[in-house]
Amino acid sequence: MNAMGRLPIWLAAGLCFGFAGIQQKPSAKPAEFTRTVRPLLTKYCTPCHSGSEAPAGVDLGAIRSQAHAEKAAGLMARVVANIDAGIMPPEGSERPTQAEAKAISAALRDLIAKAPAAPGRVTLRRLNRFEYANSVRDLLGVDWDPTEDFPSDDVGYGFDNIGDVLSVSPLLVEKYLDAAEALSEKAIKAPQSLRRNYDLTDLAIEGGVREADGALAFYSNGTARKVVSIEIPGDYLIRATAFATQAGNEAAKLTMVVGSRKPQHFDVKSTRSNPGTFELPVTLEKGAITLGVGFPNDFYDPQNPDPQRRDRNLIVIGFELEGPIGQMEAVSETQLRLLPNRQAAESEAGYRRRVVTAFASKAFRRPATDQEIGKLVSLIGAAEKEGQTLAHGFRLVIQAVLSSPKFLFRPELEGGTKQVRNLDGYEIASRMSYFLWGSIPDDELIRAAKVGLLSTPQGRRTQALRMLADQKARALADGFATQWLQLRKLDTFQPDPKQFPDYDESLRASMKEETLATFDSIRSENRSVVELLDGDTTFLNEALARHYGTKGVTGSKLRKVKISDPNRAGILTQASVLTVTSNPTRTSPTKRGRWVLEQVLGTPPPPPPPGVDTLIETDKKMAGLSLRQKMELHRSKPDCASCHARMDPLGFGLENFDPLGRWRVRDADGAVDSTGILPGGRKFKGPRELRSILLSQKSLFVRNLADKLLTYAIGRGTRPEDKPTVERIARRAEQNGYKFASLIIGIVESEPFLKQSGDSRP
Repeated sequence: MNAMGRLPIWLAAGLCFGFAGIQQKPSAKPAEFTRTVRPLLTKYCTPCHSGSEAPAGVDLGAIRSQAHAEKAAGLMARVVANIDAGIMPPEGSERPTQAEAKAISAALRDLIAKAPAAPGRVTLRRLNRFEYANSVRDLLGVDWDPTEDFPSDDVGYGFDNIGDVLSVSPLLVEKYLDAAEALSEKAIKAPQSLRRNYDLTDLAIEGGVREADGALAFYSNGTARKVVSIEIPGDYLIRATAFATQAGNEAAKLTMVVGSRKPQHFDVKSTRSNPGTFELPVTLEKGAITLGVGFPNDFYDPQNPDPQRRDRNLIVIGFELEGPIGQMEAVSETQLRLLPNRQAAESEAGYRRRVVTAFASKAFRRPATDQEIGKLVSLIGAAEKEGQTLAHGFRLVIQAVLSSPKFLFRPELEGGTKQVRNLDGYEIASRMSYFLWGSIPDDELIRAAKVGLLSTPQGRRTQALRMLADQKARALADGFATQWLQLRKLDTFQPDPKQFPDYDESLRASMKEETLATFDSIRSENRSVVELLDGDTTFLNEALARHYGTKGVTGSKLRKVKISDPNRAGILTQASVLTVTSNPTRTSPTKRGRWVLEQVLGTPPPPPPPGVDTLIETDKKMAGLSLRQKMELHRSKPDCASCHARMDPLGFGLENFDPLGRWRVRDADGAVDSTGILPGGRKFKGPRELRSILLSQKSLFVRNLADKLLTYAIGRGTRPEDKPTVERIARRAEQNGYKFASLIIGIVESEPFLKQSGDSRP
């Protein structure tokens, strides 16, 4: 089978036939602005949004031509989002018909897609905790996360990999140094001899042998053997401690047994008061081998006039194996590759330079310079002057590299100018790797960068598809989805234990993993991202199935399950999301509605005024009212009405789910009322009808997801100038059935991903 035959079908298809729309240039007809956009803006928008005092500073009266609109593409994107979400025009104003809204939305999206992209500038980024842990794991092969003691990373634009907020504190510097030292010791074991002392009573005996006070007394010819496991091949010492009683004309002999090799004999002239130590150097291969001791020359002379010379016996009081002698003890094959064997005819200096070059280049994610290599190699020489070994010296190399800003930061070195420049292949490789894997590029990605493949669209697509098909792309779930869906809040959520006694750490972990596994299955199978809203499969174990009331699922391991409950579909009805948008004692329609607006539709309301979260609980006028009545009374206040009119109905559509995501038809106020009326007058009831509304606005969802993914990929918040890029990414996804890979390809092909600007703006 060729290499293509081993790839997932969706990946192979993408490589062979490309992705529809990837090369297409979206266009808007100039006449469409005059015929559709301008008249509808004039009719429905500019009566309010004109002039210097226009609400929110949105002056649409200034948009008099297509050139104006293209220049204000970010503003046009806001207009489209508000129209699609039914937010604008506001209640009480004349509103466009469904056909008119659809026409202006389509025309504006065409216009936005045609506007030029803005690469923007990404602030120098350090590795966050997630990226650091993954990087040292892939670099050193050490199964240990040193970041548990690191200070938390700051968050910007919803993510903790944003360059503008990734500060470096003195405490973090100290933790970096501590981690570098500990990691070097775990990665490289200094030459040492490991002694394995064997319990003599555990040896299998044959012949004239008996156990006596933990020793083996050979009163006649016999052997004692033990099968041992050799993990690291190399040179060893077999060591026995023994003494003897003598008789006859030769000394008592001790035999060393090593597998099927010829036994080796030692004369034992030692006495009880002064036992002797006997060593046999051997070379052992990896695997099981039999080791042992024996007594081959028994002698008995009961007539000897000297009672001390009548019986020849051997007493063994110690048996051990030491080694490998002068070799590195390694934990994994990855670590063994850090210090490979010297090649034939390779000089010691050449060997050191080769090893250091390979390690530093991988850590720095680009070819290390001669100056960098020379400084690192000199550390090995410094260690030797102190009487240390090569392994000790390489530990110092590891510590220096892991403490270097060239590892801890992701510099794009020429970004300081005001000119826009293309990122080089190594910079693109680093962006791709940390975006999709949250870790350093692998060897294949670096090779692609070296030969220029990442400077071509086909080369980037090939690598992106390969990386998406790799299990390491699970990092998109752990790094991106966890933050996008705000699942980290679940780690600290503490529901009232009296109301919810069954909630424990195991259930919490299962809730979170259900959502991440759902996201990751869409990634690994390249399904439509719209299934995040209406997918009919999920991942359950016995505890989570019992929590939902689902039958037929057993065991503690999560497995893929077909959803049979019509009220559940997609991540919005999963316990993790429903829990993080609740309060410890009750549901919160406002929190749930806000979550839908922000994380699903990308149309967030403005920040709440101070104290808004406690108004319902503390207002005495609301005593005795149901939650819905309290919310309606709260929403009647002028300062609260506009935002709550958008948030609360969405949240009430999920009110059948309790604070932990279990289905209910009644709550403390009586029968659950899950009806809602959205701005514009659209009515619905319950999660099924709410889901239909969200699916009708899937263009908002896909563009919001594209915006979030782009933010995560480039490490900066998107700006109005990025809206054309987001629009093009979403359109390409739409042309490919909203497949997950098409979103990713759109991002790695975008100008903000491939270019860097020296513009001082964030």
